[in-house]
Amino acid sequence: SFSSILAMADMDVDDLMDEMFGEFDDTIEDMEDFEIDFYIYQNALAAIEAEVEDEKISLQFQGGDYRAQNILLESDEFTSAIKGKIDGNKETMTVEVDDEEVFAYEFDSKSGDLTLTVNDGYDEYELEGINIKSEDDEVVISLDEFAPEDSEIEINGTITIKKAAKIKEMSGDEFDIGSADEDELEEVINEESEAFEELGLY
Repeated sequence: SFSSILAMADMDVDDLMDEMFGEFDDTIEDMEDFEIDFYIYQNALAAIEAEVEDEKISLQFQGGDYRAQNILLESDEFTSAIKGKIDGNKETMTVEVDDEEVFAYEFDSKSGDLTLTVNDGYDEYELEGINIKSEDDEVVISLDEFAPEDSEIEINGTITIKKAAKIKEMSGDEFDIGSADEDELEEVINEESEAFEELGLY
């Protein structure tokens, strides 16, 4: 966890930031020069190709109903693809990594029903009961029921997004993360972890 990393590092936040970004700067400086080629078709970006440290990377915009509906990312190490399709009122999209589907959604623009599917390589999760409806001045997102795995808590509710909505002032104690020391950061992280554990989400 982030808190254990801070404890092991035995440094304050400023030192941690210097260490992280210092390593990033060193990595950039040590990289070899590389070229990026952009391919244009019918006045629109069609593909990007690059070779970085002897590894070839290609990003192809394969079109569809719009330019970025189908995208293929290829390298020497892996292949990833976004595949989209619109058939009448139904829009579908899948994300594949090395020919394995890791994410998908199906949306019915007429009814507003949305189904999400996630595959983490071990289990597949399907989230149904989501509905999205749009009117002239608002968007309403509703969730019938969602129960995280190994949790007794069920989540349901409605989110309404309106034009010119009034934002309520938040109450509570302010926390300045920029000036916080290691102990203060660890305390906040532990509190958030406990809250997620109580909800069965962590």
